[in-house]
Amino acid sequence: MNGAQFGRQPVKLDIIRSAYAGSVVYPPGGTHGPRRQADVQIVLLHSGSLRLRLDDDFVDIAPGTMVLLRPGHREHFAFSAAEDSWHSWVTVTTEPLPPEAVDRLERLPFALPIAEALNRIVDVMIACRDGNAPDSPLMRALGLSALELYAAESAHHAEMRGVHRAVMLCKQAVRERFGEPLRLADLAAAANVSPEHLVRLFRQYEGMTPISHLWRFRIERCEQMLRDTGLGVHEIALRAGFKNGHHFSRMFRRITGLTPTEYRCRAAASVTVGSTPVPAPPSEFSN
Repeated sequence: MNGAQFGRQPVKLDIIRSAYAGSVVYPPGGTHGPRRQADVQIVLLHSGSLRLRLDDDFVDIAPGTMVLLRPGHREHFAFSAAEDSWHSWVTVTTEPLPPEAVDRLERLPFALPIAEALNRIVDVMIACRDGNAPDSPLMRALGLSALELYAAESAHHAEMRGVHRAVMLCKQAVRERFGEPLRLADLAAAANVSPEHLVRLFRQYEGMTPISHLWRFRIERCEQMLRDTGLGVHEIALRAGFKNGHHFSRMFRRITGLTPTEYRCRAAASVTVGSTPVPAPPSEFSN
């Protein structure tokens, strides 16, 4: 891997000192801070909500959003008072960055919709924590990949402005409300078009129906919760908008070929086989 293209010259791997990833569910009313951000960090909010105080400003973060936190800023995190909030993160510690890289980092957007590719990088980093210290070549390379993916997603998001606005609004509604009992009419209302028109637009731009997209998104979030949290299958089903555990298991098996329990066991086995535990660094929310 040569480096992240944050300027005309790429950032080389040797400028990444360490990288670490994690996942946590905060109970209702959970808070952290204030703290001063020391590293470059990408936070992915999967469920619940987050009000972030960034220096003297307040920013409300919706589920389905990833944010880029830059060094030197004062931060305070206040999670939903009404429900659990689940988020994951990647923390990347660097040597002093070249001026062009600092400028490029500052010009990247603060918030973007969560990219599935970045979700997968986080999952791989969490799976690799046993046996790989944060300053190992593997973890450093994965941390650099996370930064590259965020930058690439920024460019992709700019290109997506050419996609019909109704499709973008529908996908945003799915990201933010996938745990609700959504119907086609609800998605069409969020997109400000008729249900029939939304179906036509989705087939044109995405090659599937809005409801197919909703179910795929829900299954992807369930896969992640099965891998990264200790939540029970029934609780995961309800959080993802399924009527009950039986409905979830049937749909999950139809799409993945496995029951949720089989999927979780395989994911756990792939993490533990051949690994040598090492002491984990503190949580990203440690002061």
